[in-house]
Amino acid sequence: MKLHTVITRHGHSKVPERRCTCGQQAAELITKIVTALDPETQQICDEECAHRSLQNTQFFTLTQQL
Repeated sequence: MKLHTVITRHGHSKVPERRCTCGQQAAELITKIVTALDPETQQICDEECAHRSLQNTQFFTLTQQL
């Protein structure tokens, strides 16, 4: 049986980290808020919540019948 030695080295990436300016961060935050407050987005979220609620109700009803 042969044993092998493995040597690992930690090297730093030469690619600089992407940093957002305050203006970019503010614009991104506003975009997220506008999207979250969009009536269509809220309707989709409400429908998904209602669907999950119905699934949970059906699951609990089935487990009680067993």
